[in-house]
Amino acid sequence: MSTPQARALLQHAVSLHLQDRFQEAHDFYLSLLGDPVLAPHASHLLGVLLMQHGFLDEGKRRIDAALQSRHYPEAHANLNVFGESVSAKWDQEDRFAERPEPWRPPAWGTTDRWRHLRMIDFANCFVEENATWLTIGDAYGHDALMLHEFGISKVTASNLNATQLQQAHDLGHIGDFLALNAEKIDLPDDSVDYVLCKEALHHMPRASVAIYEMLRVARKGVFLVEPQDPAIDLQANHDNGFYFKMEGNQLHTCKEGMEQPLHSAMMDWYEDGAFNYVYTISRREIRKLCCGMGLPAYAALSFNDMYVEEWCDQPATADSPGFQRLYREIALWDNFCNQTGKPRSHLAALLFKRAPSHLVEQALHQRGYTIQRTPTRFLPIRWPDIQTQPTHVPQREVEEQLP
Repeated sequence: MSTPQARALLQHAVSLHLQDRFQEAHDFYLSLLGDPVLAPHASHLLGVLLMQHGFLDEGKRRIDAALQSRHYPEAHANLNVFGESVSAKWDQEDRFAERPEPWRPPAWGTTDRWRHLRMIDFANCFVEENATWLTIGDAYGHDALMLHEFGISKVTASNLNATQLQQAHDLGHIGDFLALNAEKIDLPDDSVDYVLCKEALHHMPRASVAIYEMLRVARKGVFLVEPQDPAIDLQANHDNGFYFKMEGNQLHTCKEGMEQPLHSAMMDWYEDGAFNYVYTISRREIRKLCCGMGLPAYAALSFNDMYVEEWCDQPATADSPGFQRLYREIALWDNFCNQTGKPRSHLAALLFKRAPSHLVEQALHQRGYTIQRTPTRFLPIRWPDIQTQPTHVPQREVEEQLP
């Protein structure tokens, strides 16, 4: 077999592997083990496929064979993925520090800035508290700057890799900052009032661990903004003939009498390539978390958002074509979700370790948030030992007690 033909076959095998057509990819990799040039690649990728399916010893043997024949950093990295995927992801984040780039200031006054300010508009409800805040996964300090815009002054920005935060600090744009691993936050319990984590959970290998760590260091609450899970908070509008159907990784929004789905969406997806699996959240998940931990309350708001690169740099003004189109598209998606029962694209979830004040509740309600109290039976309340034997109280004494 000639090397050009073998190379084409290897590329085809990789394509099948990426499509999760594992058996076909497996057979092509096997057929290429005899090619003197491409055998290390075929052995390496065959090993990856085998380890994906739990054949760890055989897969490692195949990858070791590839390593013996050539210098192969990709094979070393893949062994690390299957052996220590958490540290492998942290290593990837650390590698960004090896390619430093100038700090990027926020795009003030633009459509894109309007999108991000809209996501954490709830912060306006807490300005009067004069509380301390910590941002998590705030690579450039942009979240901290938005809190400053709302009038919140005591903010510490943090990220696993603080290279950009150091630049922002040196330029005078942000104040305090920390290099923090969200899955093991190096801070004492209850050390800040509020923790904000906006669109960063999918950069963490163990997002659930990070959520509990944030709750540990927060004194009053943890605020999460992430894409909303498209398959959990479904509320199909059966009266109008809408229903949902799941096929593989696709969620279809359908209507009775129509052959084709009205809309199809991926249930699992990633941003910027593998290792950035988008960890979507749901109202149901938030409620279970609060019940399990005995948190007194949570607030939630589902909303639609869109990112279109060509609109982002246009001004967020009424006469801006990009802003008008974004506003119109969001309104169309809101109507679609209202009609069908499809969850909106994003969810802001506010987890309270201390119940919010009445004024905060009012302000959140005005912004469309629903506030849920955790049922009493899930709260670790200690009840006094009250005598339950019935006693007779004369009617006259009861009437005297009444107002």
